[in-house]
Amino acid sequence: MAKITNRFVHFKTKASFTSRLEAGDIQESSVVFIQDANEIWTHGTYYKCNISEAEVIALINSKGYITEADIPSLTGGASATSGQYVSGVTVSGHNVTVTKAALPTNAETATKLATPRVIAIAGAVSGSATFDGSDNVSINSTLNNFDASKITSGTLSADILPEIPLSKIPAAAIERLYVVDSQSAAMSLTIQEGDVVQIGSGGPMYFCVSESASTFATKFKVFTAGAATSVPWSGVTGAPTKLSQFTNDSGFITSVPAQTWDSITGKPSTLDGYGITDAIKNTTTATATTLAAGASATAVYDKATNKFTFGIPKGATGATGATGAKGDKGDTGSQGPTGPTGPAGAAAGFGTPTVDNSAAGNVGTPSVTVTASGANTSKVFNFKFSNLKGATGAQGPKGDKGDKGDTGATGPAGTYTAGSGISISGNTISADIPVALPNPYALTINGTSYTGSSAVSINTARILSIATLSSSTVSAGYSYNCTSPENISSLSGFSPSNPDSVIISTAKLTFTASNAIKMDGLEDLSGTYYIYCLSYMANGKIAVNGAVYA
Repeated sequence: MAKITNRFVHFKTKASFTSRLEAGDIQESSVVFIQDANEIWTHGTYYKCNISEAEVIALINSKGYITEADIPSLTGGASATSGQYVSGVTVSGHNVTVTKAALPTNAETATKLATPRVIAIAGAVSGSATFDGSDNVSINSTLNNFDASKITSGTLSADILPEIPLSKIPAAAIERLYVVDSQSAAMSLTIQEGDVVQIGSGGPMYFCVSESASTFATKFKVFTAGAATSVPWSGVTGAPTKLSQFTNDSGFITSVPAQTWDSITGKPSTLDGYGITDAIKNTTTATATTLAAGASATAVYDKATNKFTFGIPKGATGATGATGAKGDKGDTGSQGPTGPTGPAGAAAGFGTPTVDNSAAGNVGTPSVTVTASGANTSKVFNFKFSNLKGATGAQGPKGDKGDKGDTGATGPAGTYTAGSGISISGNTISADIPVALPNPYALTINGTSYTGSSAVSINTARILSIATLSSSTVSAGYSYNCTSPENISSLSGFSPSNPDSVIISTAKLTFTASNAIKMDGLEDLSGTYYIYCLSYMANGKIAVNGAVYA
């Protein structure tokens, strides 16, 4: 953040002022009013003050300083050290004068409060005690209707659970029993560890051992008592060995209730488990042998090796097949003996070839035409060439720039005529400083002309007058410090000759005046310091723009 260079500074809270002070952003010579602490700070010292913010701003704007007479409510202190009370303070320019005063009361030596106070606590617990400062007090509290959701640590004693209504205990803390038709239905339940599931009414019971398991066997564990309905026969001790040993109250067992195959547990997984030793396995190996034609086929199973041996007779000899397709051509035979040499032939002979290049000037694709004439023994070949000349090629690239030429000879010296007050001597030019501008025109500012003949003073009026905004009307031509209104309902006096006003505020302002045109997002500004600029527009509306600073 930038340093605060204002002579008078206002902070809403002491915390925000302290952070800027520690960062070195506050000048020693500044006068700072701290609203929430009702203090004035300057040159490293805090001074207690109970006048209002508006009164402090008005004093600074009107007088430029604060005296003891301006703040009659300042209270005394032993010395003018930081944070202590003083009887008066005068701020003039960079000078601060502090008047010390003795405390008018016995606050430093009092042994108790003049009026005892009752300290009470209420809410989840209640209690009270009277305190006058003469001794320590203790408050005995009583627990009222306490919201159990506020408990964030510790463990509740099991002794209090019977006293808690079931509706106040979370469902997650209660173990539940579910009855479903199948194991797949049990897997679809939303349950927690410790919950119990029964498969069918009167069926086996399981308890959940893992909420996140993906299979029934890993998610549930059967109750020992629940497993009694599905004990494998091998697990039954003292089982009878013959039907005459199965008895009931009425005598021998005459029938066995019908059972579903799925309800029978411990079923063997192999034929051997059922005591069937002469059955063929579901997986065997086989060997085939060839028998004589006409013999009967055989199949033999060897139980000891779990292997089949098949005997397959040959088929009868078939009829002669059709003639096959013609075979491929045989290889070429060896070369026969060379025949006798024949008589010598007549010489072929050729005529003299001619070349026709009459078309040599043509441009295009080169070509040649060859013609033959004459008997076979005296042939003449003629060649005609066309387009032997190639097309004109493209211009080659530009060559590199040549070296710089030698410097030319120096031209003749020029002539110069010196003006008024200027003299030339060789290579030296000298001039007298004129006492006034030589031309007949003067610079005029606010009615005062300047020609250079003498010093002049020019007074310029302040563009915007300083004022404190204490109503909901903003007039043109002012720089306002805003103190109380937060809604501007009227804009007055704005014109082409008096077009501007500025508002500096520590609170966000709203503009409801009918002639105000507001910047997009003006209502969304958020920060500590707000600056609003108001400008007259040609259509008679007043443009309102805003900026915010942290």
